[in-house]
Amino acid sequence: MVAGASAKPGPADGFEAFWTQFRLAVLQQDMGKLQGLTRFPLQVGFEADQEHFKTISRSAFPTYMKMELTCQSPEAGSNLDMIRSKVQPTGRFDFHDAHRATIGTFSFSKDNGGWRLTLLNLGDIGEYRSLMKGRCS
Repeated sequence: MVAGASAKPGPADGFEAFWTQFRLAVLQQDMGKLQGLTRFPLQVGFEADQEHFKTISRSAFPTYMKMELTCQSPEAGSNLDMIRSKVQPTGRFDFHDAHRATIGTFSFSKDNGGWRLTLLNLGDIGEYRSLMKGRCS
């Protein structure tokens, strides 16, 4: 590695294996498995208002996640369509560092327990409301 270059996470960081499990659980709509891959309470909010995130409890998660998967993805189609297309994350796939990653609106963090879904960042509130017309989050 070149001196001064930032270290990009690789397979040893475990995100690829985590993503495979997360994606499969989404595609199978296995809410029990998704709960195990999520840190609770799950935060949901907008970039411009990070002080007022709402939280989703473990018990509310299945209903919330099923609805969220039908919502418009920032990439095209629904969030379910976006996850279905991400066999190996590309495009908007973004590692912030070895402990944080984002795919679409889904943000993941790594701690001693491994990778977990920790946040749904809905982006710009005005743009989101325009796209959703009140039907999501």
